Parts: sequence; structure tokens; C-alpha cells
Amino acid sequence: MTSIFYFFLEHFWLSLSIVFVSGIGYLLFNELEDESVRNNFNKYTWFLNIEESADRKWYTKDGKKRHKIWSTLLVFTTDGEHLFQFIKNIFILIGILFTTFVGLYGFVAWLVGKSLMQVVKEKAIKFIH
Repeated sequence: MTSIFYFFLEHFWLSLSIVFVSGIGYLLFNELEDESVRNNFNKYTWFLNIEESADRKWYTKDGKKRHKIWSTLLVFTTDGEHLFQFIKNIFILIGILFTTFVGLYGFVAWLVGKSLMQVVKEKAIKFIH
């Protein structure tokens, strides 16, 4: 475990890049989660749009009630909103973990990555909306 710690501590730019990518991933999956909640997806609506997929959290296709584990621990497998939320939280954890290796620079890298993705989203990625 300590060898991994020292590896990322010695490879400052790698750690900083991972935090930067985590900021981008966080905002991307935050936007995808919002689109899922607003039912804005045209493809795979059975999974991505919450309007069509919300019942899958509690009931099977046969109408039988699901086990509680599907609505708690495995909820990210039931619909797009929860999957995107799960991945977004993974990016937050990765960002926090690798910020410990780079200190304040990690916070700046997170903000720059998140801000860059915001600009790209507004200017170039029109297909999300």
C-alpha cells in the first residue's frame, strides 16, 4: 500500500491529471443525471428516462415486488439516473483521494476540469440538451 502512495506522490503530474479528469467526469455525469431526470433521452428510454424506468426500482416486469437490496445497495442498476449518480460519486471520491497527493493544486485542477467541461458542454455538446 505504501508503494502506491509513494508512486503517486512522486508522480505529481499524474496525480494532478487524474484530479483534472475527475472534475470533467463529475460534471459530465452530473449533466447526464439531470437529463435522465428531465426525460430528455431519445434512445434507450426504458433505462435512461426516469419516467419509464422508475418502476423497475420496486417491481419486476411481472409486477412482483423486488427484494429491498435492489432499492438500496444495487439501485444504480435499476435506471440511468441512479447509474449516472453512482458514477458521479465515484469521480468525487477519486478526486478527493488524489487531491491528498497534490494538495491545493488538486483543488485548482478540479475546478479547472469542471469549468472546462462546463464551457465544452455549453459550446460544443448540444446533443445532451
